[in-house]
Amino acid sequence: MPEGKIRMPMFSFRLEPVLQVRKMREQEVHQELARLEQTRQAVEQDMVSTVAQLNKEICTPSVASMDMFFSLHREHYRECLRERVATQETALQEHGLAVEVKRDQLVRVMQDRLVLEKLKEKQAESFKSRESAREIRQMDELGTTTFCYRRIMKGGE
Repeated sequence: MPEGKIRMPMFSFRLEPVLQVRKMREQEVHQELARLEQTRQAVEQDMVSTVAQLNKEICTPSVASMDMFFSLHREHYRECLRERVATQETALQEHGLAVEVKRDQLVRVMQDRLVLEKLKEKQAESFKSRESAREIRQMDELGTTTFCYRRIMKGGE
């Protein structure tokens, strides 16, 4: 160490590894939530598309010259579209529930991380105030020592 340089103590948070793990876990849960929301949106888009197809099919006028086979085929197609819409609505509700559960999990993980970060901040503040008090004591001791030395050098007591 170079002469004249004083090494200042550094703050070290003992739970830093735990805090880092919690931060990584929060990022993972956030990514999972984003993936679930994308999946839910995709299911919703599919359902909107299916509903549009069904509405188009329902609104398409019947042709007078249709035979019975074509008419039955068309009605079967409409029924399949209705079933698909019902299935997609159920899937959309399930995905919505999964998103809400993941969102709640993200809130819990964020709270866990925030608790550790708040603890770290408090410990850092405590460290700074202890270091400040220590520095003031050292300066006082240095001042007292210098005063006494000068007094002795002048021939005082």
